[in-house]
Amino acid sequence: MVLTTLNPPRQAAEEPSGTDELIPQTEAAWLRRSKMTTDATAGSRDAGGDGRKAGIVLAAATVAMGLIAGLYYGWAVSVMPGLAGLDDRAFVGAMQQLDGAIRNPLFFATFLGALVLTGAAVHLQRRLGLRLATPWILAALILYGLGFLTTMAINEPLNIALVNAGDPSRIADPAGVRDAFEDTWVVWHIVRTVLSTASVGCLAYALLLHGRAETRTGSAQGRGWRASRSAARRGGGAPAQ
Repeated sequence: MVLTTLNPPRQAAEEPSGTDELIPQTEAAWLRRSKMTTDATAGSRDAGGDGRKAGIVLAAATVAMGLIAGLYYGWAVSVMPGLAGLDDRAFVGAMQQLDGAIRNPLFFATFLGALVLTGAAVHLQRRLGLRLATPWILAALILYGLGFLTTMAINEPLNIALVNAGDPSRIADPAGVRDAFEDTWVVWHIVRTVLSTASVGCLAYALLLHGRAETRTGSAQGRGWRASRSAARRGGGAPAQ
C-alpha cells in the first residue's frame, strides 16, 4: 500500500491534458488570421498605390492642359490684338518669327503631353473603377481632341502657308497674304482656346472627385485594419504590420 501511494501509475502521468490539446489549434487559428490580415493589408496597399499613381497622372494632365490653355489665352487677348495694329509686311514678318519661335521641344512636349496624359488618366481611372471622375476626364479628352484637330486641320496649314509666302520684304501682295491668314486663324484660335479652357475645368473637377474618392478609400482601409487588429487580439494574436 505504501509503495502504491508513493508511485502512481506511469500511464496516468503521461496522459495529455485538455489545455495541451488546444495549443496547436490556437496557434493554427492565429496563423490563419495573420495570413488573412496580411493579405488584406497587401491588397489595400496595392490599391492605394494604384490610386496614387492615377492621381499623379491626372494632376500632370491638368497641369499640361492648363499650360496649353494659358498659352492660347495669352495669344488671344494680347498677342493677336497687338499684332493687329501693324502694317501688312510687319504683321506677316512678326507672325513668321513667332511661328518659328514656338516650334520648340518644350511646346511640343506640353501640346502632345496634354493629350497623352489625359488619355492615360482615363485608362487608369476606368481600371480602378472610379466612375465619378472618369466621365469628366473623358469629356476633357474629347474637348481637347477637338481643339487638337482644329489646330492640325486649320491653324497649322495657315501657319505653313504664311511661312511659305517668303520674305515679307519681297512679297508682292502682303495685304493679300495677311487677309488669307488673319481672320480665319484668329476665329479658330478662339475656338481652340475655349475648348482647351473647358478641358482644364473638366480635369480640375475630376481631380477633386478623385481626391475625395481616395480620402474615402483611405478611411475605409483604416477601419478595416483596426477591425482586423481587434479580431486578432481577441484570438490571442497581433495584426500583421
